[in-house]
Amino acid sequence: MRIQFIDRISELQRLNSFWERPLGIYVLWGRRRVGKTTLLQEFSKGKPSIYLMATKETEKGILQNFTREVAIFFDDPALSSTNFDSFKDLIRYIEEKKEGQLLLIIDEFPYLCDADQSVPSIIQKEWDDKRLNGIHLVLSGSTVSAMESKVLGSKSPLYGRRSGQYKLSPLDPLQARGFFPELGFRDYLKFYGAVGGTPEYLLKMEPEKDLIPNIIDNIADPGSMLHEEPELLLKSEVREPRTYFSILKALSFGRSTPNEIANFVDIPRTSISRYLKLLIKLDLVKKKVPVTERHPEKTRRGRYFIHDPFFRFYFRFIFQFQPQLEQGLFEGLKDSLQSGFNTYMGPVFEDIVLAALIQMEKNDDTPFTFHKIGPWWNNKGQEIDIVALNRSTKEILFVECKWSDLDEQRTRKIVTSLKDKAGSVKWHREDRKEHYMVVGRSVEGVPEVETLSLKDIKTIT
Repeated sequence: MRIQFIDRISELQRLNSFWERPLGIYVLWGRRRVGKTTLLQEFSKGKPSIYLMATKETEKGILQNFTREVAIFFDDPALSSTNFDSFKDLIRYIEEKKEGQLLLIIDEFPYLCDADQSVPSIIQKEWDDKRLNGIHLVLSGSTVSAMESKVLGSKSPLYGRRSGQYKLSPLDPLQARGFFPELGFRDYLKFYGAVGGTPEYLLKMEPEKDLIPNIIDNIADPGSMLHEEPELLLKSEVREPRTYFSILKALSFGRSTPNEIANFVDIPRTSISRYLKLLIKLDLVKKKVPVTERHPEKTRRGRYFIHDPFFRFYFRFIFQFQPQLEQGLFEGLKDSLQSGFNTYMGPVFEDIVLAALIQMEKNDDTPFTFHKIGPWWNNKGQEIDIVALNRSTKEILFVECKWSDLDEQRTRKIVTSLKDKAGSVKWHREDRKEHYMVVGRSVEGVPEVETLSLKDIKTIT
C-alpha cells in the first residue's frame, strides 16, 4: 500500500502548539488536493475530536451530516433520530456537552458559509461571549479566494479573532520523494517534474511504470483524474478561467513580463496584475526578481513564471495536444516527451537545487549563511541560475545547474562561463569573497569549485 502521509513535520508542530492553548480558532487553507484533510486527520489522532466536512448542499443537508457526526461522538441516540435546525443550535449543543478540551474541525468551511451566511457571525459571537472555552476550532477550506474573504479578510466577522493561520502549499522536491521510496532518485525527480509536490497528484503516479506510460495513463488520458485538474481548479477559484488559462499559456511560451503577457492574452496592461496576484496566491505562478535588487518590491525588473511543476508540465506538453488526446491519439505527445522532456527538466532542476541549497544552509552545510538566494539576470541577456549572498560578510555564491552528466571538460567550460557572468554582477564587486558551484546529475569536479550531484542531493534531509 502506498504511503498516504509524508513529512509535514513543521505543519504538525504548528497545529500541536495551537492544541496546547486553552482555546482558539485556527485557519488552515490551501488549494484542492494539497493534503489539508490528511494533515488534519493526522493532527487529530489521539485527541478528542469532531470532524465535520461541509459539502455543496443546502443548509439542511449539511446540518443532517453534521448532526450524525456529533451524535456519534457524544454517543447520543436521541440526537441520532433528529437534526439540528441551525448551526447555532449545533455549536451550543457541543459547548454544553463537551468535557475538557475538544478539537472541532470544520473542513470546506466556505461551503457551510455559502449555505448559511450567518455562520461567521455566529462563531464571532460565541467567541466574544467566551462560550468556546476548551474548544479548539479549526476552519479549513480549499477555495483560497473564499477563505480569504470569509475568514481572513478584514471585512469578515472572524477578522482578528483567529489564534493562528497557515497556508498549506505543495511539498518541495526533498519532501515529496517519500512517496516513491522504491524509485531511483533520478527517476523520482522526473516524476516530480511531471506532477510536482501535490500529494494527490503524486499518488496517481504508479512507480512500477516508466515515466511516459505513467503520463499517458494518468495525465494525458481524457478519463484520468489529472487530465481535467487544471481547468477544474481554476473554475473553483475564478469567474474567468479562460483568461487565466491564456495567461498560463503565455507563461509556458516564455512570456514573462506584464507587457508580454498582456499583449499575448490581449487584455489591457493595467488589468494583468490582478490576474497574476491570484495565480501567485494559488502557488501556480511566482514572481522573480534579480537577487541583488535592493528594493525587490519596487523593481520593474520582475518576471513571472509558472511555479507549480504540474501546471508547468501540463501547459508545456498536454495542453497543445488536447484535440488529439480527446480522439485517443497519443503518438504526437509521446514524440514530444521523448524529444523535449530532458530540456523541460532544466528549469525544474534549478528549483530542485534551490530547495537543496536552502536545506543545506539550514543544516549549516554551506560556505556561509545565506541572507538572500535566487536567480540573477541583467539587461544584457546574461543570467545565473542561482546566486546566494551574505550582506554582513560580503560573500557571494554563484551556482550553475545542468540536468546533464558533466565530465571534467564540460565542467571547466561551465566554470569559465560562470566566472565571466559573475563579473557582471555589481554587488560589492570590489571587496566581496566569491564562491562557485556547479550542479549536475553527475559532475566531475575541478579544483577550487564546489560541485553537487544527484548523489549528494539525495542525502540532504
